[in-house]
Amino acid sequence: MALIEYGFKCINKKCKQKEFTDMLERDGDHKTNCPLCHQPAQRVYSLSGISVGFRAGFDVGLGQYVDTQQQRDNILAENGFRKLGC
Repeated sequence: MALIEYGFKCINKKCKQKEFTDMLERDGDHKTNCPLCHQPAQRVYSLSGISVGFRAGFDVGLGQYVDTQQQRDNILAENGFRKLGC
């Protein structure tokens, strides 16, 4: 049984518990109740970040060949993208 942390928000407008997380089975129905008022909660979806090691060659995301990580970073910066600090 694999448990994954999911984000939820309480649908009860009077409840003071706005957002919370719950550990649920990966293959379950992903339904839970608010820990404060015990009303049903709505799942909150969020974007997650990934980090992939650099490898010279054709970059599918850029649609061109790059030789170095610095070259790739420069192309991204020229197009308005920036690196997020971790």
